[in-house]
Amino acid sequence: MLENFKEESTKHIVIILKDNPTVDALSCGSALYTYFLTLHKKVSFYCSKFDFDLNLNFIPWIDKLKTSYPSSADYVVEVGSCIKLFEYFKSKNINLNIKMATSLYAGLIDSTSGFTKAVNGTIFAMAEELHRAKAEVNLCNENLLNYQSLATLRLKIILLNKIKLIKDGSLAVFELDDNDLSSSGAKIADAHSVVGEALSLPTVKSVIVLYKNKEIIKEDM
Repeated sequence: MLENFKEESTKHIVIILKDNPTVDALSCGSALYTYFLTLHKKVSFYCSKFDFDLNLNFIPWIDKLKTSYPSSADYVVEVGSCIKLFEYFKSKNINLNIKMATSLYAGLIDSTSGFTKAVNGTIFAMAEELHRAKAEVNLCNENLLNYQSLATLRLKIILLNKIKLIKDGSLAVFELDDNDLSSSGAKIADAHSVVGEALSLPTVKSVIVLYKNKEIIKEDM
């Protein structure tokens, strides 16, 4: 993520997010933004396409994200995951301030679906270290775990009514279409809301969401 970064020769850094980034990617970019500011660097935050719900406004520097690419940047960072960034900071003995810790904790919540998947002792140790670094844990929980828009709720109801269980009930398939989106007022990204519901079924091990016959979401237990 920070290969060949040379603090002394870098003046203007651009942090790049892929289109429609995940909360993990956005949070990783936010933590990097804060870190580069502590080095007194000029920083630009770039993504060509994004549309976030209001609940993500708590993530530091989200208001700095622009769709215009800066022309004067001399170093480019393509965002990875908060877990990898945390490991990098730790390997370099970089102290985490409140904004960095909060961003990384938000990414950790997203990448583990609220500590319900892909968790182990390392993940919980990371959460503890971020808590000690004064991450705003309650703020993250409130906005990421306890938030759901009316549009998302409507879309969830629509998709759950269309669920198909195949392979002896081990695979849940949802077919999302434009009518579902228009009638609910939701966005494609809101389809992630059904994944946890489907995986809570006793026989389901995998979930797939299709949109226009293309697989846009696939998650396993």
